[in-house]
Amino acid sequence: MELFPVSMVIASALLGSLPFGFILANYFLRVDLKAIGSGNIGATNAARAGGPGFGALILILDALKGFTGAFILSAHGAPDVWVALAGLAAVFGHCYTPFLGWEGGKGVATSLGVILAFEPWLGGMGLVVYALVLVVLRISSIGSLAATGTCVLLAWIMPQFSGRLPMRVALLVICVLIVWRHRSNLAALRQKPSDGPE
Repeated sequence: MELFPVSMVIASALLGSLPFGFILANYFLRVDLKAIGSGNIGATNAARAGGPGFGALILILDALKGFTGAFILSAHGAPDVWVALAGLAAVFGHCYTPFLGWEGGKGVATSLGVILAFEPWLGGMGLVVYALVLVVLRISSIGSLAATGTCVLLAWIMPQFSGRLPMRVALLVICVLIVWRHRSNLAALRQKPSDGPE
């Protein structure tokens, strides 16, 4: 077993666990994201706290957490299984960060970064689906779930992923995790037709 891919998977987990939203909101806004709005540390709640620009910054940083390790391994010709593991490590690190008592974000932006590292066009399709759902329903959480589900479906039916089982499995695991992390949103949406916490 080569040391480089193992090290990159560990580095991806550590990078993914860095709660940029929480850190930057405390430093620049002097607010605790976990104590306001939805209590989530991701881009949507960051936008509520600091405006669209701040939310976009957190989205980009969280996406980069998922993109970096998987992209580096892919660029160095690592087998798909290591690329997939690096992506999963980043997403799980974000969702269950030790820096916040094993609580973290919903994993959507970090998963977007992973998908972009796997196949940029697939990440683009996810963004299009998210934007369309958001425009029509005005519900960010449903847009996130629809986009993730679309990416998984395309990965399992498109020929570009033929023979790339690790990527397909990783995307399926990511989708299940995101649905699980959005369970409070889904419960809230059953109560009233408004956007739950993101």
